[in-house]
Amino acid sequence: WPVEFVSASVRQYGYEPEYFTETNRGFIGITHPDDTARVKAELEAHATAQHDEYNQEYRIVCADGSVRWVDDHTVVRRDENGEVTHHEGLIADITQRKQAEQRERELQERDLRTAAEIQSHLLPSKFPQNDTVEIEALSHPSMLIGGDYYDVLEVDDRHLGFVIADVSGKGASAALVMTECRAMMRLSAEGELSPAKVLRRVNRMLQPDMRPGMFVALFYGIIDLDTKIMQFCRAGHEPPILLHPDGEVDQLPGGGLAVGLDEGELFDEMLEEHEVQLAEGDLLALYTDGITEATNPQGEEFERVRLATSLERHLDRPLDEVVKTVDRYVRNFCVLEPNHDDRTLLLVRVL
Repeated sequence: WPVEFVSASVRQYGYEPEYFTETNRGFIGITHPDDTARVKAELEAHATAQHDEYNQEYRIVCADGSVRWVDDHTVVRRDENGEVTHHEGLIADITQRKQAEQRERELQERDLRTAAEIQSHLLPSKFPQNDTVEIEALSHPSMLIGGDYYDVLEVDDRHLGFVIADVSGKGASAALVMTECRAMMRLSAEGELSPAKVLRRVNRMLQPDMRPGMFVALFYGIIDLDTKIMQFCRAGHEPPILLHPDGEVDQLPGGGLAVGLDEGELFDEMLEEHEVQLAEGDLLALYTDGITEATNPQGEEFERVRLATSLERHLDRPLDEVVKTVDRYVRNFCVLEPNHDDRTLLLVRVL
């Protein structure tokens, strides 16, 4: 395709029109090296799709070596038979706009990092000390901020509450709901020994603030530190794994609707409260589906069985090492694959 005409306005980039017309050098010749492959791929895609008009944004290298952003608006001209005769391009300098967008992105990223720092302080890093249970946790958001939530609540002097929750969606909206859920759980749990009553109260308070289709999958259990009996409810959350010292693995029962999907009557009706007698050496694993649904390059999921197996192999190790080992197993399993979901694990071992 010969270059037939270049406007004198190209001089704003330090070039004379003849620089292109006499050598048949198109704008691809001054396109920034880091953008050249993309620009060519886009051109090919537009040609294959037979688009008659399209825009491209890329950087060019000016004659003095400076770099400018341009918007390239191309119109494809055809003859009466539909055959392409030539392309007309209008190049506009958009450097200021791109610089403003970059500044805005940097400000947004700074705000998100601040929000991430605040959110990290909302998740407990230290847990109540007692002679009945040992606790460890990990949480990795897929973005700077996430919608996973875990907590350990001192219900009273001899009862501890354990919460793990997964807000639908990702990013800022999920993080806001997670923060509100945490506040309502802490407000409702104090002194209340029935997990079902707590979740029913939380659902009624939280549901009006959630947009349609949004929900919180949540597990809440309360352990009596004297009897080692745990009462618990599942509100649409993944079933916890209970591993015994002899290697036996149980999956805790229960059903229920996720928090926020119903105003109250159906949620209350479907919520089930169960109890389990825990014993010395038992390990309770609470997790979000970001762990079990993590995929490897072949599309296989990590699944609950792999999680249980990785825990079972290291039952005799310190709990902080067990958490790190599981985290390493999941990362190695998903090597080269992006993390699309928040991952949270809360382990409780009975002493």
